[in-house]
Amino acid sequence: ENQLILDDGYTNDVRKLYLRELIARFGYHNNIIWNIGEENGPQQSYWPQGQNDQQRFAMIRYLKDHDPYQHPVLVHTYPGPHERDHIVKPLLKFDKFDGLSMQIGDMRDVHSTILRWILESEENSRPWIVLMDELGPYHTGSKADYEDPDHDEIRKNVLWGALMAGAAGVEWYFGWENPPNDLNAEDWRSRNNLWEQSKVAKDFFSQIEYTRMRSMDSLISLGDNYCFAVPDDTYVIYLKNGSSTKLNLEGQKGEFQVFWYNPRKGGPFLRTEIKRIQGGTWCNLGFPPKNRYKDWVVLVKKRVP
Repeated sequence: ENQLILDDGYTNDVRKLYLRELIARFGYHNNIIWNIGEENGPQQSYWPQGQNDQQRFAMIRYLKDHDPYQHPVLVHTYPGPHERDHIVKPLLKFDKFDGLSMQIGDMRDVHSTILRWILESEENSRPWIVLMDELGPYHTGSKADYEDPDHDEIRKNVLWGALMAGAAGVEWYFGWENPPNDLNAEDWRSRNNLWEQSKVAKDFFSQIEYTRMRSMDSLISLGDNYCFAVPDDTYVIYLKNGSSTKLNLEGQKGEFQVFWYNPRKGGPFLRTEIKRIQGGTWCNLGFPPKNRYKDWVVLVKKRVP
C-alpha cells in the first residue's frame, strides 16, 4: 500500500538504496522471503494507483540480481480474482519471480485458488511457491480464541485446505475489527488455539514426504474433501466432516495400510477395523475411530513387503 512512495514506483536510486539496505541488514537470515508489495497493483474502488507490470519486473529483477543468498521473491495479492488476476498473470512468465503471498476473501475459495496458481505456474515451467497469507474478509480474519475457541471452519478450509493444495505455508491475519486486531495486538496468545492447531498440522506433514505429493482430489468419492498423494505410494485424505469415503486405487497393485490422525488435537496414528486395503479398485476406508462426524485425516501408505 506504499508502493508508489519511493521513486513513484520505479526502481530508481531511492528504491535501489532501500532494497540494498534491506538485503544488507536482513539477507543473511534463514527463511527470508522478499515480498514486493502489500496488495500490490492498482485497485479501482479504493486504491486506483499502483505499480504496473514493468515496475514490478524491475523491482523483482533488482532484488534477484543483488541478493547473494537468492531468497525467494513473492508478491501479496488482492482478495478477489477480479482484482488480482490481471496483476498476477503477467508474472507467470517472468523467470526471476518465485510465487504468491495470497490474500483470499472467502475461506471457501482457499483450496481451489491456491491449487489454481500452483498448476498454472507448473504449466508455464516455472513452479511457484504459494503461501496462504491473509484470510478475509479484512474486518474479520482469524478471530480471537474468546470469540471462536475451536476455529473449526478456518482449520478445515484454510489451514488444511491450503496445505492439501500444496501451499508452502499458512499465516494468520488477525483482522481489523477483532480485538486485539492486526494493528494493535501485543499478546499473540489471543490466538493460542490456532497456533496449537497449526502445530498439529505441521507435526503430521513432518512425518510424510509431502514435497513429492500433489493435490489429487478426484481420487476420492466424497465431495468437498481433499486428497494429497503420490500415486502407488502415499495418499492423504482430509475429511472435513468425518464420515467415510472411497479411494481410487485402480491400476495399483499390492497392499496399503490405513491410519487415522486427529487434526484437532494431534496425537498418535490410530487404526480402525479397516487396517489394510488392496490395490486395483475403489476401496472403502471405513469410519473414523471416534467422533465420526468431526474432521479427520486418513493416511494410506503402500506396504513394503
